[in-house]
Amino acid sequence: DREAPVITDPEALCAAVLRECGRRNYQGVLLDFESSATPDRAAFVRRLGEVLSASRRSLYVPEAYAAASPQASILVCAAVSGGGFADHLRESARRFGSGKLALDMECLRMDFSLPALSGMGEPLTAQRLEALLAQESPAVFFSQELCARYFTYLREGESHFVLFDDADTLRQKLRTGTALGYTAAFFVWPEIQSLAGALFPGSS
Repeated sequence: DREAPVITDPEALCAAVLRECGRRNYQGVLLDFESSATPDRAAFVRRLGEVLSASRRSLYVPEAYAAASPQASILVCAAVSGGGFADHLRESARRFGSGKLALDMECLRMDFSLPALSGMGEPLTAQRLEALLAQESPAVFFSQELCARYFTYLREGESHFVLFDDADTLRQKLRTGTALGYTAAFFVWPEIQSLAGALFPGSS
């Protein structure tokens, strides 16, 4: 929804979404809104939840829109760079209620310059991560708390901490989420394309 116009007629947009679901036999809709919550989108989410529920279809929305639709399931990001992964999922379950939760399986690839005071690092593409691993040949470790792999390296006198997911960490996150009552999980294909063979063995 970046740079998308204001939704002036949520009823018409909901009708268009429902027609598309019927035409393609879709079982639900995921709203991948990235911007902060706005009143026009909240109104659209509210009406879409009603329309989809009436047609026995599911709606998945970002956390920012959790209050907009009682019918929607909430997408909880699986890319955690601080605290603990399981604790993050439990806290979300306490906030939103179990049974209405789904995992947004964002593939974590982040380079932090230390000290990382903001808790945010530089996002890495899959190609950049592979190049960094080949260039630095680091010792790679697994963080049980974050459910992710990590390594460190030194560049121009500055220490770096790289946190990333692979097929094994993503599968472990899925198992943890399932055990805690998360009923669905979604991957973005470009993020996990290089991992697809290992992540979904036997799939074509």
